Amino acid sequence: MGRVLAANVWVLDRLYMVGAVEGDGVPPEVAALIGDHCWEPSPDVPQAVDEVSPPSPEEPEEKDTEGSDTPGPVEPPRAGRGSSRDAWADHAATLEVTVTDDMTRDDIIAAVDAAQAE
Repeated sequence: MGRVLAANVWVLDRLYMVGAVEGDGVPPEVAALIGDHCWEPSPDVPQAVDEVSPPSPEEPEEKDTEGSDTPGPVEPPRAGRGSSRDAWADHAATLEVTVTDDMTRDDIIAAVDAAQAE
């Protein structure tokens, strides 16, 4: 008993529900058809733990000094779903890029690109 379903899945016209156990509630031949992303380890099985020792006082923990640890705002898609003028105007606002009412989506994208190139 090593894995438990973390998602409801349909396999061969049968529903296997969250919490079903591999080998008990889910036969091995069915379990083989279910992707790993649908499973989680069983709480009854002890998991291996990678032992990592904390840095000693003589060896301070290395920190990334080149740039921020937090990523910037996520850019909307440039085409297709989610690439509207409003999405780009909102993104430009998070970057403090000025957007006027007469600007098109392509104008806003160009303004964002120019601001990020600076």
